[in-house]
Amino acid sequence: MIYRLKRIAVSAGLIGYCGLGWILMEEDYFTRGLENSTIQQAIHLGLTGLLVLGVILWKGHALERGIARLSALPAREAIAPFVATFGVFLTMVSYPRSQAVLNGIAWGLMESTRPFVQQMFLTGALVGIAVLMVLCLETFVRGLSLKVQRVVFGSRRNRFLATSALLVFLATNAVSSFQFRHLPILPEEVGYLFQARIFSDGGIYAEAPLLAEFFAFGNIIMSDKWFLPAPPGFPLLLAVGLLVGAPWIVNPIFAAASCVLLFLCARKMYGEDIARGSAILMILSPFILFLLSLYLPYSPLIFFHLLGVYLLTKGVEGGIRSSFFLSGLSFGGGVLIDPLITFAVVFPWILYLAVFFWRRRTGLSCAGALMIGVVLALCLFYLYGFAVGRNWPVFDPSFGSGYHAGFFAFPFMDSIRETAQRLLYGMVNLNNRLHYVGIYLLGWPVFSLIFAAVPFALALKNRWDYLLLGSVLSLCLVFLFFFHENSAFGPRYYCAAGPFLLILVARGIDVAPSLWSRLTGREDLDLSRLFLSILIFLCIAFNLGYFLPSRLRLYNVSSLIHKQLPSPLQQHVEAARADNAIVFINDFPFRMAYGAGFWLNEPSLAGNVIYARDLGEDNQLLMQQYPGRKYYLYTAMSDSFQEMVLVRNFRAASTASP
Repeated sequence: MIYRLKRIAVSAGLIGYCGLGWILMEEDYFTRGLENSTIQQAIHLGLTGLLVLGVILWKGHALERGIARLSALPAREAIAPFVATFGVFLTMVSYPRSQAVLNGIAWGLMESTRPFVQQMFLTGALVGIAVLMVLCLETFVRGLSLKVQRVVFGSRRNRFLATSALLVFLATNAVSSFQFRHLPILPEEVGYLFQARIFSDGGIYAEAPLLAEFFAFGNIIMSDKWFLPAPPGFPLLLAVGLLVGAPWIVNPIFAAASCVLLFLCARKMYGEDIARGSAILMILSPFILFLLSLYLPYSPLIFFHLLGVYLLTKGVEGGIRSSFFLSGLSFGGGVLIDPLITFAVVFPWILYLAVFFWRRRTGLSCAGALMIGVVLALCLFYLYGFAVGRNWPVFDPSFGSGYHAGFFAFPFMDSIRETAQRLLYGMVNLNNRLHYVGIYLLGWPVFSLIFAAVPFALALKNRWDYLLLGSVLSLCLVFLFFFHENSAFGPRYYCAAGPFLLILVARGIDVAPSLWSRLTGREDLDLSRLFLSILIFLCIAFNLGYFLPSRLRLYNVSSLIHKQLPSPLQQHVEAARADNAIVFINDFPFRMAYGAGFWLNEPSLAGNVIYARDLGEDNQLLMQQYPGRKYYLYTAMSDSFQEMVLVRNFRAASTASP
């Protein structure tokens, strides 16, 4: 009884200490006014050291016994947990920002301690709560856990799949509708929607307007042809949505289908329980749900990747040529959406298939069936490129006119030193992005990528673990050499690796009690699973109760782009009852101000309302080209909307003026 009370007291103390530390850091108590001060960061490190020292003193003998048991294992199995933990720990503790390139990696590591310590405090508090619940409410918690497991893992498969897909569809639609109002808020979204309008009108490109400078936006090409330099796959899908009057529904449909495919892939690889866990994690992932709600290509891209992987696993299992052919078509669909990301994700599977085909008699025919599907997509990709007069190295909406995939401009960088600096920045940026993925993927205070590393710390890993991890690492390697950080809404380039990480996390959660038993030498797997289920429940509650609402507030209120645009512009147009009009948009200082109207333009510029950039006195030139219309000026800075007057013979007057 005394021992039990002692453990309860220790757990309560852990909750109080860690909870207070997290609250103080959340309120910026330590760092107010001196966020980057070395002294303040040293305080954070000291608190972390005190916490770690307390754990060692409290559980020192248990740690010693765990290390002794590991040392008795074969060298390969003994070192695996340490290697996996060390790799994840480096990503978790190192949170350098771009200043680290200028001021040194050491400064970046010191500056990184605040979010790391904050995570440590919150994780410690949740662990203490979980232990306290096991000690004081074991019977109640065990009964509740069994009921939840019965609902999640005991329901019929078809009902579970239908419910999961419906929840993903409703969640992404809700975010798109209530958070973003079905409107584009990023320049890439505007470009995709504009190209989709060109496709929906039956063309591949539009004719550039005479006064092109009034309609210049982002990286949209305006020479003799007017188009977005991006692969055609995603704009084609959006064009279908435009034809039915609902482009916003395209991504939620693919998101729901991707949830079903995620379940099927995980079930093929690991079984029913991990498949259901993966689907639930996708429903609860803020990172994936936010990005799949935007007019960005990640939803259909994930769909085609998962479909290709599922058909490929079926082909490997049964040697069915049709499965390989359909898998090639699926990966080809990914190529038509984003060839760089698709190549990065599929590359480990290509290596695996090369070995697989080499060892099979029917390998050549299966490989041929796979390649036919991929080659068909590549032919369509290059035909479209030739039709618009572009080639692949600059065939992406994020690239500038002088860059391609990598750090080299045309002709090349001025010096090797500049290339090395950019590579160093790429390494810092990669670490930064992985840290965000670990937090944003599930919104947990516990670093979620730790669970993805658990299978590699045990002798339970198989070929699917290596292939899933290989896809993630391959994508990371590609964007290590990518010049654009692209940090809006988190590291969204890594969204394509999200489903593979979710499967690995679900598998890690499933086998984590086995790792605990190995470290402690205990066989009470039921108690370990109960504790882990409580901890996961607390993490989910933290995500739904704190992290997700904070992201919603951030994107809805704090974002200047979304605060100012696009809703005020549309409200002004409707209030003025603008008909047969031209709206000039002064986009200073908001880059997306003109994009809020540009995406509504018809490529032929024959719509009822035309949106153009404000070019000052030169606006009269466009007015003269479109006589008989009403003219308005919208100023984003002051949120003002006023009517303009056409000045006759403007060009002659401006020429005569001194």
